[in-house]
Amino acid sequence: MYITKVSKGDAFEIVVSKLSQISDITGQIMYLGDSENDDPAFRKSDVSIGVSSDDRLSPRLDYTYTIKFENLPSFFNRLVDNNYIFSESLLTF
Repeated sequence: MYITKVSKGDAFEIVVSKLSQISDITGQIMYLGDSENDDPAFRKSDVSIGVSSDDRLSPRLDYTYTIKFENLPSFFNRLVDNNYIFSESLLTF
């Protein structure tokens, strides 16, 4: 339970707004999450990736792509090697 309304979508907008004040943001903005609480941020991002950490759980999330938790380090390395430009091929393991 929270004392006030919490929305990761609102938090997403605040972070993007603050970043745009200090930097010239270009390209797509990616959001990764693993629960229903992430749905508002998934919907606001350009690239949404659901992280699956347990095959026994299958929450219905509003993401475009999915990745297994154990593949995150390799995915991030590939993303860095690709100059932070997302491509579906980076998710192929």
